[in-house]
Amino acid sequence: MKIFTCIKLISFLILAGCFENCTQSKKPGAAEEKSDPQYYTMADFKTVEKYDAHVHVDTYKNAFLKQAEEDNFRLVTINWDDVNDPPPMEEQQKFALHQIKAFPGRIAYATTFSIRNFNNDNWQEQTIAYLKNSFEHGAIAVKIYKVIGMSLRDKNGKLVMIDDPRFDPVIDFIVRNNIPVVGHLGEPKNCWLPLDKMTIKGDQSISGKTPNIICICILSFHLIKIR
Repeated sequence: MKIFTCIKLISFLILAGCFENCTQSKKPGAAEEKSDPQYYTMADFKTVEKYDAHVHVDTYKNAFLKQAEEDNFRLVTINWDDVNDPPPMEEQQKFALHQIKAFPGRIAYATTFSIRNFNNDNWQEQTIAYLKNSFEHGAIAVKIYKVIGMSLRDKNGKLVMIDDPRFDPVIDFIVRNNIPVVGHLGEPKNCWLPLDKMTIKGDQSISGKTPNIICICILSFHLIKIR
């Protein structure tokens, strides 16, 4: 497996490449005279340009984008694909493209790829073709989802990890095209342990009270939509 030397964290680099003027000088608010000028106040909330690099806008409705526009947010909506977690990636992409057309410059999107046909001989070709189509339509990144490492199995029933050589052509395509990657691979170790073996008290408490919770570990982002 080749080293991911060209793969970048999405948290800042995607936005720098996607939106112009990613920084904005602080503008004085109504309460400026009574506050320390080196700090923002709530009066500055709508004048300061903000970025949320991890949302899931899976709808054609525009209420969320109108609120983002009003609150001066720019967004990256991220696609994923999981047979147990609809909608499928193709539908998510349609949502994203609809919102991008309706709110140009306000929202961008990260595509993904499916592992539903991973054990088929033409999976690599299909995957690269889907990614090419996504980037031709304006995707700015690609998400590698946690089904790789958690549920994907080969023909022998063995769990498949992202360093499996069958991913090499896809990763090579991503690297050659300097495509940023959002990685959510597997889950933290505590999610796999019984309560009495968990190493963090908070995990023990949450998992004990809500045994059906799905643990999510994402670096540099936060989720707007709780799925």
